[in-house]
Amino acid sequence: MKLASNVGFALGEDYDKALQWAYSLGYASKDFIARAANMLKPLYEKYVKEDSNYAASGEHRILERMIKNQTVRLFFDDFDLDWKGNSSDILRIKSLLLSLSDMTSDITGLSARIALRTDVYEMIRNEEFSDKFESCIIKCKWNNQEILKTLSKRICTYFDIPFDDNISPDSDMMQYKLAPYLNYVFEPFFDESTRSWRNAPTHRVIYSLIRRKPRDMVKLCQSAAEKAYNLHLDKINAVCIVSILENYSQERLKDLINEYSKQLPKLQDLLIRMAPTQQEIQNKRVERYVYTTAQLHKKIKNIQQNIQIKIFQVSSEELQVADMHQIAHFLYKIGFITGRKRDTSNKITRVYYDEAPYLLNVNTGDGGYSWEIHPAYRGALAKGINDYWESTLDVNDEE
Repeated sequence: MKLASNVGFALGEDYDKALQWAYSLGYASKDFIARAANMLKPLYEKYVKEDSNYAASGEHRILERMIKNQTVRLFFDDFDLDWKGNSSDILRIKSLLLSLSDMTSDITGLSARIALRTDVYEMIRNEEFSDKFESCIIKCKWNNQEILKTLSKRICTYFDIPFDDNISPDSDMMQYKLAPYLNYVFEPFFDESTRSWRNAPTHRVIYSLIRRKPRDMVKLCQSAAEKAYNLHLDKINAVCIVSILENYSQERLKDLINEYSKQLPKLQDLLIRMAPTQQEIQNKRVERYVYTTAQLHKKIKNIQQNIQIKIFQVSSEELQVADMHQIAHFLYKIGFITGRKRDTSNKITRVYYDEAPYLLNVNTGDGGYSWEIHPAYRGALAKGINDYWESTLDVNDEE
């Protein structure tokens, strides 16, 4: 009905019959999609033939593909908006999943894709019905190399430059193979005029700041590109990137607050208080955003002396005063802090919540990791010019 209506067929008897069948009986038919396609095909062909202004794109093309392939795929997103994790939230998604399971089994050619945040999925999978969809889970996980490849391909698409799709994201030489593509838009290195990251490869600075999220890469590069445009530059350089970092960081912090404040109402107050104290700035010049588990718990306990922090508890379905373990795990869950440790070769390895969701729980421990506030948020937490937060990030540690 949606596709046919948007195409704008001249209303006729056959058209009315097709829509009425789809509305009243079609959804209960196993061959619903095939029958709908067959009903719409002659009307569609007549429409294309008679309409000289027909555009081979948009909704017209969608209907054409549906008629040809006799398949429909539904996409669902943003189920984590206003998510608390209470019984009604879970019931809403449970009902959808069960309904779609029945529909995709009964209707030939119908499939569905549902995007769920990792912490939302962890709650859903504890339900008794999760065995119905566990085998269908696709974990969407990005690493820095894949994001860099995406950025390179986007540049090639814009300039109509051939791109080598055979470059493996797992290759140690991948970043060097992608560098020529990036150089169409970016200066390859930070110059000597920057107070931090001198001579650092530009791509390392970019993926040090993007939380392994492609949309962060888009936002960072777009803001830097606008700055370069305003400065009448041919390429994005270090000055462009450094000048937009504070605003970029503020926006990433706002993203977290908007996304998770339903679960922790005083999240903004908590995050702002996680900024380094003057004593930490003096005593931990480089790693003042890095904490052992004991230091992290101590910092949270100090914050709790000034504000009462409540987190929505699924078991009781109400806000309850949280202890330091719950707060630490929440900060880890939302990606404000990430785990890090050095191996025997002094190389830093990092862990995110989607890789090890149970770390920092009271009965699990830290797995030997320390905890750092992600660089994406440090500009928003910096206390004026005396912080120089950029010096706390060694981009050469990023892989």
